[in-house]
Amino acid sequence: MYLVEETDTRFYLKESTVPNAGLGVFAAEPLKAGDYLEIIGVQVKTNSIADECTAFADKYKFAAAGKLVKKERTTDFSRKVVPLGYGGMVNHAPNAKMQNAMIDYHKGPKRNAAAGQPVYRFLRNIAKDEEILGNYGEQWMNIMEWAGDKANEVGDEWETFLSFDLYNLKEIMSELSPKE
Repeated sequence: MYLVEETDTRFYLKESTVPNAGLGVFAAEPLKAGDYLEIIGVQVKTNSIADECTAFADKYKFAAAGKLVKKERTTDFSRKVVPLGYGGMVNHAPNAKMQNAMIDYHKGPKRNAAAGQPVYRFLRNIAKDEEILGNYGEQWMNIMEWAGDKANEVGDEWETFLSFDLYNLKEIMSELSPKE
């Protein structure tokens, strides 16, 4: 068995500045634009037994490798990283102005032996005690917008909520849908 430890002292956890997000990752010291937070964890082959057994973490897994091809970022999804450190705790920025980090792939020296290529690269200088906020992609933006709009008026929209499958509840839809 492998021991994976988060050892990056440049960060700490506390209650997020994003409403209802739980814990977030904060800078323990000023950080420079272009620097990065390594995403530590374990790699699993896509569609393997290990991938299936870690399905509970599917929404948090990262592509294990990426590169630039003709100035376009590509990702290799043949392996995934199940995050086990600060990288798995970075919250989604509620809007583009708040985002200060993005997923990137670093092939240089590693700070932590449990790190792979994926990192959160800082888009600008980060102040001490500032929360690190990434972007989970358009799907998460749609979910957050819908949830924000519908928080007080869910009513008959439960099917829409379940269709986002935030908690792997697709089976509930089939159980609750009218039988023909």
